[in-house]
Amino acid sequence: MTYLGIDTAARLTVEQAHKLRDNGVSFVGRYLVPSGWKALTAEEIVGLRGAGLAILLCWEIEAAAVKQGAERGAKDGTRAKALALQYGVPSGTAIYFACDYGPTEAEYQIIEQYIKAAQATCYPYEAGLYGPAGIVDYLGKRGACKKFWQCVGWSGGRVSEYMTAYQYQWSGGPDAKALAKKVGFDVDLDRADSLEAAGLWMPPQIRPWYADDMEWGEKNGIMNDGRPNDPLTRAEGIAMLRRYHDKFN
Repeated sequence: MTYLGIDTAARLTVEQAHKLRDNGVSFVGRYLVPSGWKALTAEEIVGLRGAGLAILLCWEIEAAAVKQGAERGAKDGTRAKALALQYGVPSGTAIYFACDYGPTEAEYQIIEQYIKAAQATCYPYEAGLYGPAGIVDYLGKRGACKKFWQCVGWSGGRVSEYMTAYQYQWSGGPDAKALAKKVGFDVDLDRADSLEAAGLWMPPQIRPWYADDMEWGEKNGIMNDGRPNDPLTRAEGIAMLRRYHDKFN
């Protein structure tokens, strides 16, 4: 199954979050940064999770900070970890550190040093990389990290085999424009085959209204087929009544 996502620098209201969910969006990419107009806020987190949306976290203070190497990676990992802990992000969630430009092959090694240093300091979170196909391939082959949010820019139309999430269309694209018209604001489009494999901050699980009754029925041997929404035949109804009678009489 492929999940539809969007990413945006704009802060989303509760109404906008529900509009996204109503139009088939499963996750939202937002900036986990300390301050500024694009920063994810605690209030926004409540709205996104309340709408049942997963959150993709991206750290980007500067577009090309990754080419500053290990010292900057360690600093960014420490700051990202502190902010994630402040917001109650669960352990194991991915934080994607941005390589928001087209790096040369000569820069790949120092970017690797950055991401490894970020991983060392952002634990218990998992450092991932946002960037184009070339650097994703390089880091993936070397096992430098396991989470890759590939961007469509600077990728030459290629999709890396290592990507766990893919930003496949910017806001000017036809599908992005169509969704923007429905939800009322501009979006970039993303996709992921597995929200868990992409390391997203998953929404809370809503317990269905019938959960207690189903658990009671299974615990007492009245029913055990786990089909809460299927129609009940007369044969099944009689069987459950008989099990109830034998159990409690």
